[in-house]
Amino acid sequence: MKPKMIIAGVCIATTIISSVALAQQDRGREEREQRRKRNIPTERDIPEKAVAQIIGTWRPMEAEDNTRTTDDEQSVAGRTLVFNRENQYLILEGDQQLDSGSFRMNEPHSIIYMESSRGGPPRLWKIDFSGDMMTMQSAEPSSAARDERKKYMFQRSSN
Repeated sequence: MKPKMIIAGVCIATTIISSVALAQQDRGREEREQRRKRNIPTERDIPEKAVAQIIGTWRPMEAEDNTRTTDDEQSVAGRTLVFNRENQYLILEGDQQLDSGSFRMNEPHSIIYMESSRGGPPRLWKIDFSGDMMTMQSAEPSSAARDERKKYMFQRSSN
């Protein structure tokens, strides 16, 4: 009699343990299914970030607006700009480096902050991209002066 009770007890315990394990598996399966449903890809295109668009070498366009009205070495007018993935920039005139520093982007407002390694406050520029073209316009609060509000146009020459 005792062996039959032991076997019955083992069978009951095994059944209980199996049903608990199956319930946990079902719960895990349901959670995975819910996570999969939340990560449904959309059919919309995800726009490229401006910080990714700015990386590369930008040559000035031959345009009336790109004439420099100042000898400021941090001016972008008529100069080549190089932006890299480490958020560093160079301003070149020919082969000569005039300025360098770091930059950061305010994506929602399309503003780039260029902070020179020589010090001073960062320069603010409103930027706009159209294909391989970039337009920069001063976004400085004090840039109400006519010359500082000009738009400077650049064309990408390399990534």
